[in-house]
Amino acid sequence: MRLNNRGFALIAAIILIVVAAAMAVVMATLVSSSSQSGGMHISSARALFTAESGLEKAIRQRSLDNTYVGEGPTAMGQGSYTITVFNTDFSGALLPSGQRRLRSVGQFDTATRTVEAIVRTGAAMMVYAKDSPGASQGIPYFRQWNNDTYAWGPEQQANDVGPIIRYMVLKFARTRNEAILGTLNSNGQFHVQVWNGTAWGAIRLLATVGVANSQYRGFDIEYETRGDRAVVVFNKNDSNPGYQIWNGTAWTATVGLDTELGANYNTTSVNAPLWVELAPNPLGNSNEIVLLTLDADSDIYGVRWNGTAWVRMSAATGSWDTAASTSARKAMDVAYEQLTGRAMFIWGNNVDDEQLWRTWDGSINTLSGINTLTINAMNNRANWVRLVPRLNSNELMYVVQDNGRDLNTALWDGAAFNVHAEHDNSTENVQSMSFDFVFETHPARIGQGWLVWGTSTGVNQIQPRRWNGAGWDALSPKVGDDTSFIRMAAHPSSGAIFAGTYERQGSGGADDIFEMHQTGGSGTWTALVSVWPGPTIADPVHQRIDIAPERRTPVIAWREVFP
Repeated sequence: MRLNNRGFALIAAIILIVVAAAMAVVMATLVSSSSQSGGMHISSARALFTAESGLEKAIRQRSLDNTYVGEGPTAMGQGSYTITVFNTDFSGALLPSGQRRLRSVGQFDTATRTVEAIVRTGAAMMVYAKDSPGASQGIPYFRQWNNDTYAWGPEQQANDVGPIIRYMVLKFARTRNEAILGTLNSNGQFHVQVWNGTAWGAIRLLATVGVANSQYRGFDIEYETRGDRAVVVFNKNDSNPGYQIWNGTAWTATVGLDTELGANYNTTSVNAPLWVELAPNPLGNSNEIVLLTLDADSDIYGVRWNGTAWVRMSAATGSWDTAASTSARKAMDVAYEQLTGRAMFIWGNNVDDEQLWRTWDGSINTLSGINTLTINAMNNRANWVRLVPRLNSNELMYVVQDNGRDLNTALWDGAAFNVHAEHDNSTENVQSMSFDFVFETHPARIGQGWLVWGTSTGVNQIQPRRWNGAGWDALSPKVGDDTSFIRMAAHPSSGAIFAGTYERQGSGGADDIFEMHQTGGSGTWTALVSVWPGPTIADPVHQRIDIAPERRTPVIAWREVFP
């Protein structure tokens, strides 16, 4: 009996050993399978990340270079991506000019993931006003930039805003295919209208300032950086500016700044603000916008928008300066350092050669004292002023023309101004701003920039000059005819540079509105192209051209492609 029990025990033990071994094999197989599955999942996720990174790079490269046709395999970490460019949509239908479908195939180990996007890149808009025929003087005309052809599209019309247009301001939203156009006509009516990517909405009358004040640009428009709401500040024909906000859907009612400031906007002044300048804080977490005004009695004053209301930057409620260099011209400007988010205010002093400046540092809530910048080459007082920020830098280029037609520049390096040799002592005229400056945005030419102005030195023509990042190159060859107004812009993603020029009436030739541009970081201007062959108006020509780049990179459609 014991022998039988021992036999059964042996058999049971053998069975248990076999079962345990089988379970061990199964467990090992499951662990191995799970490990392989986990590894494949990780590889697949990394392949998707690689594909998306390649697509982002392709969108950027396509914007910079319209001849970009793809690449790859291009190494990225331990993986790679391959880019292909198509002119058809997901269904195979031909895409409109200016759009492309980009495919990125990401590879990591044995895993492959594919993503595609249909994009439009490098868009911009130019608006301008004509002088003839009379029925068209109140129509804002516009053209759209085609980054496929590197050319402006056909002429189109926005909504008629009444009699002769004197001032135009165009600004694009950051997150929407949207722009706002502000116009001031010769009756002193200030209108805005919104572009929704396809058409212009109805005009909205914000204020009427009268015929006399129509000679000055008493309004400005800027979008908040974080919230992307448009803030419009304007002369409402009294000493307190008004403002309205567009949130992408609707406008607020007009509110006077004194309502929120608890007292008059500028307690020193009883005059209307003739010149209004806004600048948005570029830091992504900020909705701050600063405001600087110059009134009819040459008073300078500024406040800031904190995203909710207008507030003062110091306890002082009176003018920063009661004797600026002039009230007849825009002898002031404001801009932000792009890295620190510190704002610089600058204006002409009522002393030859002198400009006054101060800074607002929002990070420590400090408004500096007023400092003096002396440009000895100037023989007169500041007349027209421009302050231009350089992207991804604290540099600011200051450009000033005095009432003796001297043109000078000084570079702010984040700590101090460095004054340059004078560019010209005989610009086109003192009645209109016949110059502009822009920093390059193409990665091949970062830190460089262009000053373009109308000159009467030698022969009345347009004079371009390049800032090479360390100094000014020799004068470039002159082009065109004598020009009274110039407006420039640089596209933040494509690197294209645009210049619109307005010839005054009686300057000879056809008196055109011209444009010229640079693309692909070439550093070379195209020949002048006539946008409107005239006739144009006599001086002052005011600001009858504006150019603005679309700030967002529009991805029209996106998908992942599965096998």
